[in-house]
Amino acid sequence: MNDLLPYIGAALVCTVASLVLRSLGSPLYRAVPVAAACLFIPAGLKLLNGLFSLVGELKNNEALSDALAVILKALAVGLAVSAVAAVCRDLGEPGVAEKLEFWGNCAVAALAVPLVRQILELAVSFIP
Repeated sequence: MNDLLPYIGAALVCTVASLVLRSLGSPLYRAVPVAAACLFIPAGLKLLNGLFSLVGELKNNEALSDALAVILKALAVGLAVSAVAAVCRDLGEPGVAEKLEFWGNCAVAALAVPLVRQILELAVSFIP
């Protein structure tokens, strides 16, 4: 987390650059989010290295493997949908972004159904 301030600064620089280019009437302002994505996406993925290490440690644990798979799939859906929705908004299509986010929420809910079923079956098994 020591990198927080430089990334916040870079985001502010990108925002100001985009605003200046837009006020000058330059179409290059649309390139600023792409440049920002080239900076922030790899940096964000690098932050996930700890998660990848944890997955490597836990993948052989049968008791956790189903739950871990669902959690990782949900995380992947969430990150992908969030990134693509942000691009849609940057390109002036907030409606598309909203529909994609709705789909992402439904996809995550659908992923959770097997786990919810297992939890409910376990809970019912404890009832005499």
